[in-house]
Amino acid sequence: MNTNKIELLAPAGGMDALRAAVRFGANAVYLGGPMLQLRAGNTGFTLEGVREACEYAHARNVRVYVAANAFTFPEEIPDMAEYAKRLKDAGADAMIVSDLGAIRAIKRACPDMEVHVSTQANCTNHESASIYYELGASRVVLARELNLERISDHCSNIALYVIERTSDNFEPHAYSAELLSGRDEEFNRMYRYYKGKYSLIQDSNCDKIIEE
Repeated sequence: MNTNKIELLAPAGGMDALRAAVRFGANAVYLGGPMLQLRAGNTGFTLEGVREACEYAHARNVRVYVAANAFTFPEEIPDMAEYAKRLKDAGADAMIVSDLGAIRAIKRACPDMEVHVSTQANCTNHESASIYYELGASRVVLARELNLERISDHCSNIALYVIERTSDNFEPHAYSAELLSGRDEEFNRMYRYYKGKYSLIQDSNCDKIIEE
């Protein structure tokens, strides 16, 4: 990949969205597979769906990245490694991952699988980015809260997550969802809390976070 060229990356919640993204000029798309992604309760391709998406995108010179950005427990590490092999076989160009252990497991099991570090990993400095690169990641998607000055401090292959509003941005992480909903099957459905509306209320003791 030419790292000096800006890549337009678009989300694809289904084949219709993927076709639209490709039609309107996306260089790459990212989608959720059947497991270990944070929006599993909302959207996700089957493995055959991933294969179909890759065939369609690759025929039009568009890359496909599969999000597997859930933070993994020990018993899930072998699943992540096997999942990487299956996604590679389906044609995925890269996996978007948050967990350090998952990154190492993927690169051990499937060295040819390109790994991009998710914005969920909340990378805010070049030292952290260096660790991800040492583990085999080829791209780090920086934390959404960084301004341009902070971003300019990073080097090598970085990716920016563009959102509608970047100032005064509060983003509850998956840990908040874990506290609110419990891990188990609800953990990967944390989008309910992650995408909720929040208010920050300050009193004399602490800042309170209230879900609207």
